Amino acid sequence: MTKILLHLVIIVLFIITLSGCDIAKQESFVKLPICDTSLNLDTPAFKKEIYNSIGRINPSVEMTKLYISEANLRSYNKGYDSIAVRLFYYYDDQETDIIEIRKHCEGWVAQFNKIKRSNVNGKVLVEVETKKYLKPKSGWRDFTSKIFDLGITSLPDWSYIDDYNPSTDGYMITVEVATSKYYRIYDYLNPRHKPEIKEARKIVEIMEIIEKELGVKRKFKI
Repeated sequence: MTKILLHLVIIVLFIITLSGCDIAKQESFVKLPICDTSLNLDTPAFKKEIYNSIGRINPSVEMTKLYISEANLRSYNKGYDSIAVRLFYYYDDQETDIIEIRKHCEGWVAQFNKIKRSNVNGKVLVEVETKKYLKPKSGWRDFTSKIFDLGITSLPDWSYIDDYNPSTDGYMITVEVATSKYYRIYDYLNPRHKPEIKEARKIVEIMEIIEKELGVKRKFKI
């Protein structure tokens, strides 16, 4: 556990050092439509689930902020007027995929972003390599029913699951969920290696459905 937290801290510090680096974007980013930008969702009634089982803020809160900034995406930590879900596939400190699925005033939309970091002549270069709109093969109704039935918006963070002992090496998925009533974030470390844990099986199935339906190929099977 200590090694995992140390690894997350190292990644955060590494990304922070890149905040002043050049960011090359191969495609211009088009903001997805928002139904009502005048809404003020961050009210006393608004709930945030950002703490792990030992009462500390999930390290992924800061990690996702940095990746969202690099990809020029909207922050959802104060809520969203419908429902939005983001999945972050962390492969290593050089490559991360972000998949966004959300509902807006005209229906559902999905978008894919790949962030790559490289060292060119001693200078770190951050590239947002691809961004594109995606449509599920089976249609939005079937696709969203599948992932919501599996609990994409309600699965607990791995730290709340008894007997979930993550390995110190491997990959991680972070999920952000935002509505008008709450914002939450949760992680799973190497869920494919935890077939005995039902929640791990569900997040693996969710990733497989997304890959099949949206055609988003993962670099590694998390």
